[in-house]
Amino acid sequence: QLKKPLWGYFDESAPGWMAKQIDLAADHGITGFMFDWYWYEGDQFLEKPLNDAFLKAPNRNRLKFFLMWANHSWGIWPALDDGLRTMNGNENQASATYLIIRHSEQDLRDVFEYSCDKYFRCENYWKIDGKPVYSFYNCNMLFRYIPPTDVLRIINEVAQKHGFPGIYTLDSREI
Repeated sequence: QLKKPLWGYFDESAPGWMAKQIDLAADHGITGFMFDWYWYEGDQFLEKPLNDAFLKAPNRNRLKFFLMWANHSWGIWPALDDGLRTMNGNENQASATYLIIRHSEQDLRDVFEYSCDKYFRCENYWKIDGKPVYSFYNCNMLFRYIPPTDVLRIINEVAQKHGFPGIYTLDSREI
């Protein structure tokens, strides 16, 4: 039996609803939000909760935020049930794929140019030692196309061009 959320259903892109979530989080000791961020060679989607709600919420500075680039191909769920494994987000389990991730050095530069301009300059973007904090959902996918040393070189070059000392990366493996 389906249960209705305590707050009911709401539009995640509405600043008023985001303000309520920010207050709830901040009042209970949460200091920041990580936003899944989707970019496919310049095309974005599911960006409205960040761009239209969080960044426009009157109380947004109560929390820090940072991005995790969800750099994986996008499919439709429910996942296919092959009976062998649990649903773990593996793109091969999607019943249909709509957006294919294609990494390139230019696209990586474009991602960080956009992020420097749109997000990293925000007063409440999380920074460590002046470096914007950033995460990749699947750095191994990125490394299939661009070697780790080149990834670090590119993202730090772009950040430094915009006046930041570099990028502070959070990932599931050392890069």
